[in-house]
Amino acid sequence: MALLIDLFGYLSIVLHGLTVTAQSMALGAVLFLTLLARPLALALGSPAAPILRGTVRIAAWSALALVVCEGATVTMQTAVLVGTVDLPVGDVLGANFAIAGLIKTAAAALMLAVLLLRGRRSPISVLLALVVVELAAATLTTHAAARLDNRAPLLAVEFLHQFGAAIWIGGIPCFVLALAYAGDGAAWRLIGARFSRMSMVGVGCIVVSGVTMCVAYI
Repeated sequence: MALLIDLFGYLSIVLHGLTVTAQSMALGAVLFLTLLARPLALALGSPAAPILRGTVRIAAWSALALVVCEGATVTMQTAVLVGTVDLPVGDVLGANFAIAGLIKTAAAALMLAVLLLRGRRSPISVLLALVVVELAAATLTTHAAARLDNRAPLLAVEFLHQFGAAIWIGGIPCFVLALAYAGDGAAWRLIGARFSRMSMVGVGCIVVSGVTMCVAYI
């Protein structure tokens, strides 16, 4: 326990980075499936099937990574609090950060289950609902949740920021995969044009939220 407490600062940063990466890739893959892979399947023809399978595979593995990383984060934070301030485990798990972390873990686990069971036929409405739950829970673990003033608008901005990162940066692995499977220039142009529009939305969300947080926090 003493070693865990000594390493807590370092491990929390590493786990946070891994969690954000897994979250962005999982949500980005679901959004890629929703906004590009499924809608363009007919127009893409034969490359559509491997693109759909690859997108689902990226989403599933990323969701699994998110379950592991977020579960490890909550476990580590709980262990450190119990070991340092002698709080009962039940009290620690009832704290806002722990509840938000458990919700994130559960949403990612449900996303993984849907993707594994239904594959490329996974219901989009269910996946998008889980994306919203995941983003909302993740927002409750940010700086905005600890603010005493302007809390609601800052939470909305944090939500927007993470959504922008997911749809743009998180979607890049699926975009690269789709280009690899696309058979000709026409398919590349079709995929590129759609992902460019998605990316512009993502960058717009990041810029607006980034400027707002810069003014509010700095």
